[in-house]
Amino acid sequence: MSATGTGRDAGARIAAAAALVAIAGTALAVRSLSFEYVFVGGDVVFPPADVQYHLRRAFYTFVNFPGVLLWDSYLNYPDGAPVPWPPLFDWTVGAAARALASDAHGFEVVAAWTAPVLGAATTWPVYLAARRLDGRAASLGAAAVLALLPVHLFYSQVGNADHHCAAAFVGAWLLWACLGLLEPDADRRALRAPGIGLALGRAAILLTWPGSLLYLALVDGVLLVAGVATGRRPLFAAQALSAVASAALVLPVLWASPTPLGGDYSAVALSRLHLLATAGVALLAGGAWLLEERGALGTPARRVAWLAGTGGLFALVLLAVPGVRSGLVLAFEFLTMSDGAGASTAEQEPLFAFLGRASPVPAEWLFGYFVYVLPVAPLALLGLESARRRRPVVLGLVGVALCLGLLTVSQRRYGNDLAPAASVVLALLLAEGGRRLARVTGAPALLGAGIAVAGALAVLSPGLQGVVAPRARASLAALGGARPPSVGLPNESLMRLGRLVRDTTPETSHYLAPDAPPEYGVLANANLGHTLKYYGRRPSSADPFWAKLGPANFQAVTAFQTSQSEEEAWRIAEGLGARFVVTSPAAPGTVMDRLHRLDGRRADGAPALARFRLVGEVAPRPGEREIPFKLFERVAGAILTVQGEPGARVTAALAVPTSTGRRFSWRAVTRLDAEGAARIRVPYAPGPYAVTVGARERSVVVGEADVLEGRAVAVEP
Repeated sequence: MSATGTGRDAGARIAAAAALVAIAGTALAVRSLSFEYVFVGGDVVFPPADVQYHLRRAFYTFVNFPGVLLWDSYLNYPDGAPVPWPPLFDWTVGAAARALASDAHGFEVVAAWTAPVLGAATTWPVYLAARRLDGRAASLGAAAVLALLPVHLFYSQVGNADHHCAAAFVGAWLLWACLGLLEPDADRRALRAPGIGLALGRAAILLTWPGSLLYLALVDGVLLVAGVATGRRPLFAAQALSAVASAALVLPVLWASPTPLGGDYSAVALSRLHLLATAGVALLAGGAWLLEERGALGTPARRVAWLAGTGGLFALVLLAVPGVRSGLVLAFEFLTMSDGAGASTAEQEPLFAFLGRASPVPAEWLFGYFVYVLPVAPLALLGLESARRRRPVVLGLVGVALCLGLLTVSQRRYGNDLAPAASVVLALLLAEGGRRLARVTGAPALLGAGIAVAGALAVLSPGLQGVVAPRARASLAALGGARPPSVGLPNESLMRLGRLVRDTTPETSHYLAPDAPPEYGVLANANLGHTLKYYGRRPSSADPFWAKLGPANFQAVTAFQTSQSEEEAWRIAEGLGARFVVTSPAAPGTVMDRLHRLDGRRADGAPALARFRLVGEVAPRPGEREIPFKLFERVAGAILTVQGEPGARVTAALAVPTSTGRRFSWRAVTRLDAEGAARIRVPYAPGPYAVTVGARERSVVVGEADVLEGRAVAVEP
């Protein structure tokens, strides 16, 4: 090559690198939109549920670096439970915060920016994956599509410190490694980099996402099929050695971890099953490699027989183990949404209305108009000119994209995993369309590239108009000093609930060293469990892991929420070790409803509730009439003993101020029995209570110990 050609190629590489940096910067900027919902005043406001438990776990590493929280006594209180997620993502967030921050607020800032940074970084492996099949321009187009793709934006936006952004990042590298190993002319040396990438990526996904078996099935399945079809010994060798390396990286973490959710062979938590699946890949690929070296295989038919026979025998041996069968049941229930949580989890809704289920987000907003051909569009790659030269690489991309596309149609959560492959598919198709149109019309190649860009913007326009543009306008207004609309978000109410619990309840021990149970727990709707643990720093009886983690406690919390008897509700809370109860709007007539709506007052002939007292409440958001959350303490209740004329009416009343400045009157009513005696249970101290016996009124002060221990307090005649 001439010096001029070499210089021109070097300049093209520099220009492509600069363009990729600009695309990554754009991706970061787009994922920074809606920052005003996250950084509110001096607070960092995070989404509910899973994000907040990732924060709890990452904060543990931040404080106890390099420690990893594997067993948490604050989960499923009072029993505790193993953390059902692999530790890599949470550990990485905690380690990054340890390096970049010095206090809890700094930790939250780092955690809030984790998803946008990973989302922007995902453009790099997407570019490299596309380069396996096309030139720099089309590959930059693939990175740009990912940068603007709303389905990936949702999972990698600022504040969304969930492991899904990391799963897509690792998945994109796995796609790059897979396509690199499928290069038809690559020798052992050329396969070294993608082989190492496959080993690290496979280990990373196993240590990041509970559903990582999906990636093993897709990537290793594609590679095994390609090996069987071509008989390439270097491919078998690279896959086998990478599987051994992945197993070696995962084994120490698995060895140190407690028995996971679902048992030793769970399919929904890192377990021995994941290690055995990796070993199975090493067995199949390694065996084929050795047999090919000896010439024992040699034909596709023999390789198919080896793969089917050995793989089938390996699967039968695994299924003969009872723990494996029961572990796979959890995965089946998750995929079919029969696990009790799927039907109520928004991200498990389908892309389109299906069997009475519909996504809360329009399908066009997630993938643009591309969504209508999502499951079949990868097949169009087979007609590309580059497909003729690199057929195995194209078939690998088609296989991965088709499988993830079908899964995404059934549950939109898989759209995040599909996003890297979908971006490559869309960009390659648009680039080929632009080139062909330019050739037909005789237009210059640059015009063809412009047509591809215009096509991409047109395809993605529903999401750009429905998601990106409104967020951009709101964020720009916030930068201009406009009052951020986040003051009305429920996320802030959850943060304030956690702080209310933390500020008004006694501190519990072992939060940062959970090797022993804390002193008491908090009973609340399972969806609030992670909020209580991160913002509140208190253990919860049930969690957003639902019945899969502690079914007995989950059922007890459900029974409390539906109970209409104060005595029954009190016994349930006592059995769970719950000293405090968080209430929210509940079914009419239940104890939860009477506490939340009526503060435990008398209503509809029902007596006042006297074994739960209001500790604090979260003020309604602007435009909201009802208080979202209240905090009650479970108490024995002091017993007022009253003497007087038999049959006389007895009333004990107290004006109770609340943490929001509201006041209500708690009152209990009874009558003196035939012997002229009565007992009234009261939950508050010190009072004074206004006790009326007939026409006489007395003022009675009740001590805190009287209420907590259920002592009797005599009312003077």
